[in-house]
Parts: sequence; structure tokens; C-alpha cells
Amino acid sequence: MIKVLLESRLSKGWTQQELDRISGVSYVAISNLECGKNKPNPLTARKLAVALENERLLEIALKTK
Repeated sequence: MIKVLLESRLSKGWTQQELDRISGVSYVAISNLECGKNKPNPLTARKLAVALENERLLEIALKTK
């Protein structure tokens, strides 16, 4: 999850703050996910997957529950 999220965000050229604005997920939550501190709940994973146009994020998050 961490690698896919980070690579997806960076491939768009977005900062965590930009992904926050686009996805509705706070940049603090995004930072915690990218650092491995937290695992996303399905709603958060869906918001990030939609914003980043990456369904793999959602699939990974749902499998780790």
C-alpha cells in the first residue's frame, strides 16, 4: 500500500497537500499512510484511489483488512 500510494502521488507530481485538496483526505492522514503508521479504512482508500485514478490502491487496502 505504502509504495503504491507514494508512487501514484509522485507520478502525478502532487504534494501531500495537493492530494489532500483533491481527495478530501487530510495531508496528515496521507503522511501517516505513506510512513506506514496507519492503514486506511475502505472509505479513505476509495477516496485516494479515485483521486489518483488507481484502483490497485483500493484492492490492496481491502485485502489488508
